[in-house]
Order: sequence, then structure tokens, then C-alpha cells
Amino acid sequence: MTLYRSNQDRVPEFVRKLAEGAESGELDRREFLAMASVFGASTVVAYGMIGLAAPARHTPRRPREAA
Repeated sequence: MTLYRSNQDRVPEFVRKLAEGAESGELDRREFLAMASVFGASTVVAYGMIGLAAPARHTPRRPREAA
């Protein structure tokens, strides 16, 4: 098995095949993201592979003041 180091510009072929499965509906989006991260793809790369924008950081709302 080939080990992939971070900061390289290639994604393992296995992750590419997982992305194809996610795009076709054979694989759940969450399962794809979990597997892609296990094999070294960052969340941003994984989202991009299936054509989704990376989720924005959640900013909690301030509670409304009582009237």
C-alpha cells in the first residue's frame, strides 16, 4: 500500500472512486467524508471532489432580550 504524505497535490485513486460513488448516490455523503478523511483528504478537498462548497463556520446567535 502506498502511503500519502500531507501537502502533496494528489489524492489517492481510492478516494477518487469513493467520490464517484458519492456523486452517483451509491455512497452516503457523510460516509464519503469520513472515508476520505481517513485516507488523508482534507474536508475542503473532499467537499470539492463531490461538488459541494465547504460548510461555513457556525456563528451562534445572540439570545433575544425579553420584552
